[in-house]
Amino acid sequence: MECLVPAGEVPIVCEPRPAKLRPRTSYDAQFSLPYTIAAALLDDRIGLDTFTPERLGDGRLLRLAERVVHAVDPASHFPQGFPGWVRLRLGDGRVLEAREPDGRGGPSRPLGREAILEKFRDNAARVLPPNRVDEIERAALSLDALDDVGALMRLCRA
Repeated sequence: MECLVPAGEVPIVCEPRPAKLRPRTSYDAQFSLPYTIAAALLDDRIGLDTFTPERLGDGRLLRLAERVVHAVDPASHFPQGFPGWVRLRLGDGRVLEAREPDGRGGPSRPLGREAILEKFRDNAARVLPPNRVDEIERAALSLDALDDVGALMRLCRA
């Protein structure tokens, strides 16, 4: 797997390579291109579970991360945007490629309503019961109609 990376991002997510291949903490893993690319391929998503201490030792993920390499993207418009490009060479010889001009969730590619709700539900469900998550979601989605925003804040207490 090859990723084109803006020169300014290389020291952040690609180097030093040995540390990026085997992140020691969840914080280190969040800034490891090989680790996050491998996790995205294995899980089809990146989320909080990607960075748990248990996951940092996942041999399958770490072996796949070793196959991720990078090159500097000479056409990058970083830091005005955060482009991404990946090319996968499959065992049968096929090449799959994807390029995004900017990161998901930024000003030029805002998250849609459903993606935001899914992220909220996933995070809130870690500390609150399902009925409370639903109540908070309903209250937040009707924020303009609330007489007292304090009611929403009280729902958010664990």
